[in-house]
Amino acid sequence: MKQRIVLFLRYALYWILFSIIARIVFAFYQWQLSSTLPVKEWLLSFLHGLQHDCSLAGYIMVPVGLAIIATFFIITTKWIHSALKIYTRILTGLFILVWVPNLELYRNWGFHLDVSVLSYLKTPKEATASTSVWTYLLLMLICVAFYVLYDLIARKLVFRYVKKLKPVSLFYLPVWLILVAALIIPIRGGVGIAPVNAGTVYYTSAPFANHLAVNPVWNFLYSIEKKESNDESYNLISDQVMKAKIAGLYHGSGQFPVVLNTKRPNVIVFLLESFTAKIIEPLGGKPGVTPNFNNLCKEGILFDNFYASGDRSKKGIVAVLSGYPPLPKNAIISFFQKTQRIPSLAKVLNNRGYNSSFYYGGDLHFASMNSYILNAGFHQIITRDNFPRKDYNSKWGVHDGILLNQFYNDINQSKRPFFKALFTLSSHEPFDVPMKTAINGSSEDNRFMNSAYYSDQCLGEFIRKAKQSSWWKNTLIILVADHGTRYVGGSSNADQIRYKIPMLWIGGALKTKGIRITKYGDQPDLAGTLLPQLGLSARSFVFSKNLLDPQQKGFAFYDYENGFGFLTPHSEQSYDFTGKNYITNKCDSGKTDETTWKAMIQYIYKDFLKR
Repeated sequence: MKQRIVLFLRYALYWILFSIIARIVFAFYQWQLSSTLPVKEWLLSFLHGLQHDCSLAGYIMVPVGLAIIATFFIITTKWIHSALKIYTRILTGLFILVWVPNLELYRNWGFHLDVSVLSYLKTPKEATASTSVWTYLLLMLICVAFYVLYDLIARKLVFRYVKKLKPVSLFYLPVWLILVAALIIPIRGGVGIAPVNAGTVYYTSAPFANHLAVNPVWNFLYSIEKKESNDESYNLISDQVMKAKIAGLYHGSGQFPVVLNTKRPNVIVFLLESFTAKIIEPLGGKPGVTPNFNNLCKEGILFDNFYASGDRSKKGIVAVLSGYPPLPKNAIISFFQKTQRIPSLAKVLNNRGYNSSFYYGGDLHFASMNSYILNAGFHQIITRDNFPRKDYNSKWGVHDGILLNQFYNDINQSKRPFFKALFTLSSHEPFDVPMKTAINGSSEDNRFMNSAYYSDQCLGEFIRKAKQSSWWKNTLIILVADHGTRYVGGSSNADQIRYKIPMLWIGGALKTKGIRITKYGDQPDLAGTLLPQLGLSARSFVFSKNLLDPQQKGFAFYDYENGFGFLTPHSEQSYDFTGKNYITNKCDSGKTDETTWKAMIQYIYKDFLKR
């Protein structure tokens, strides 16, 4: 009996060591973040993380405990040696395939791998385009090295003790049954009423310290279970309070200055990949990264306090073109049936006689973008498939220079009035742009800025040619980013600076130029601000406000993996639903109001359910 208990405990220790070693490697891989933590926080993260580690080990131990029960009845125990080796090596391999990719995904996304990554497997080439060959080689090397290491630990700690098992009296069977049943304690995270969840290991307001405590394998399996149960709910306040708060947020006078010299201009929307405010000098960003954009700010309408609705392209595109914000963990772009029932700028302008088209130099099947763009109603969709293979000079497809050159040529042949949207890609990882390096340095920040410099260069060349065209004088061009980025100074998922992006209106159709709008707004506000200028109703864009309406209250709302941010000129709040705590909660008056953000997220949630 003692041999079996020792084996059982050794096997549990193996899986706890697996998690601890994985956490150590994760901490060093994310050194830019973990180096900011004091030693005490490292220790606390590991200590709190044991709840996830033990819960994962508990699940794994159940089949092993049942197998050991079988040895009470089977005379020979050689079979369990083979079975345990196969079971251990399969699970070790599978867990490594979750844990190792998580190292790089977390570095780019700011949250642990979860079930949402499965949506990217439909387009594996595009999903992997952000990562360099050297990174892949490093990750493969880590996979192999740790599989060998874990197998060696298993041999020393577990396997060689299995063959030593001897027959045992059935007298001890009840004791063993109790021991296996007791696994429910580590699995549930203790004897309390509430079982362990993703936020159980959170212990501080510092996001990375909490994320370090999370077990990536446990988190991935938990996210699958939560996806299946579909029990995410944002019913936080009464509907009466929600409606009152929302009415106040979106109330406007309906009066606004007209900034266009025509109600029927051509409209071009540039979705600029990752163009964070951190690289736009007029918005306080680093000088010299986007010189063309900076100069254009002097001849248009610049929105000073404008924010992305989320942290991914699939959120930003829908927010800009449909005025529809995402929910934490639920971007509507992933729901084909729902995207059919939301408005879009293309649909509205099509009904006004516009000729619409969408341009992207990559594969639109990535992240469900294809189904959304089709549902958005664009008459024509141009992707990398419309270019010859010789033009594929990016891992994603064709770089911005080639795309914008084709875009310009197509506009010259286009029926007018036209509505065109173009999504750039060159400033996306891995930042391999086809030009002589303008911003030197091998750091990720410098490589990103260099790629943004290239995109800005391509944009500047397009604008220079456009100004000489026959269609320029009757055209409004809107430059807006799809989302911000962690690059340039580093910023966590909760930091408001990560979501601050530019929105700039330029073009010959503007009669008001060289002004700056200081009101707080976000991507869904594009529709509510643009359509009234064209004499069109924006009523169907229920999350969109007119940033030119002087009585319209300014605010911005953004979300990330399982949290949100809410900004006004006088307050800043960010909240983590996993840890159920504020990351930031401050107000000029010293008194913050949480019913407003609750009303906002509940309003989005209820609309999402009925779509």
